[in-house]
Amino acid sequence: MVGFARSRMQANPLGALTAALAVGMLLVPLLAWWLASRIAKPVARLELAAAHLARGADPALLPETGPRELAELARHFNHMALQVRELSDARATLFAGISHDLRTPLTRMRLALEMLSLKPEPGLLQRLKLDIDEMNQLIGQLLDIARGLKVETAQEFDLVAWLRERAQVQHAAVEAAGSVLSVHCVDGLFVRAPPGMLARIIDNFLGNALRYAPGPVELVGQALPPAKPGGPAGARVGVLDRGTGIPADQLDAVMRPFHRLEISRSQATGGFGLGLAIVQQLAHANGWVVRLEAREGGGLAAWVVLPGGD
Repeated sequence: MVGFARSRMQANPLGALTAALAVGMLLVPLLAWWLASRIAKPVARLELAAAHLARGADPALLPETGPRELAELARHFNHMALQVRELSDARATLFAGISHDLRTPLTRMRLALEMLSLKPEPGLLQRLKLDIDEMNQLIGQLLDIARGLKVETAQEFDLVAWLRERAQVQHAAVEAAGSVLSVHCVDGLFVRAPPGMLARIIDNFLGNALRYAPGPVELVGQALPPAKPGGPAGARVGVLDRGTGIPADQLDAVMRPFHRLEISRSQATGGFGLGLAIVQQLAHANGWVVRLEAREGGGLAAWVVLPGGD
């Protein structure tokens, strides 16, 4: 036989309810304080970091922890802060490079003018002309960087026909470099892109190949599989050479403005170090990706990847 003690049957519901309410009233403020601090601290860090960024300072990156929304917000802020840092570094490098590369021909021009005042010579006049041309090229490349984000209307075109047209346009430069240019692309490969911007990228790649790796050069167009199953296919367009290539630890650095390799890829002098920076600007403006890769057997492959359209 099972039974209960009388004392256990004399329940006091009002007292139990009062105790539960008392415990709840104690826990609710503690829980609210904990939640508020969990939210307020990341918001306060974000506010402080945003204030530093607004003053032009370089803020510390935020920890991407806490509630999902705040962690996502911190991730976006960190991405923005890194972009601002890269832009600031690029601007500083750009201004330093401009001052250096303009100062050299200006110094030569001043010396030539002083010598011309003493004894006019045709060679000095030719040197002045070359220096003016050099300064004009530098200013032109800087203007190309400034115009790099200008939007151009995308068009759909046959890639193999377009590559053959670029090869014809560059025919004289190829012959002057003593090189041989071939086109490799499957028929029927259509891409949608701004043709002028793509031409500036490919012409820059080709100019580098002819300058640093005269010899056999290939213009290549390849189809890429869709990024997602059932999605549109992409393509990549590249210039492949058989020169000495670029050291693996320099493949990313050469994309920065005014960056030059310590050891030239040829005996000829290089340019200003702005060509690949212009390429990077154009690629970013169109959502493309630029890749420099060492080729098996020697040489360099410079690719621009065009993802499939929507």
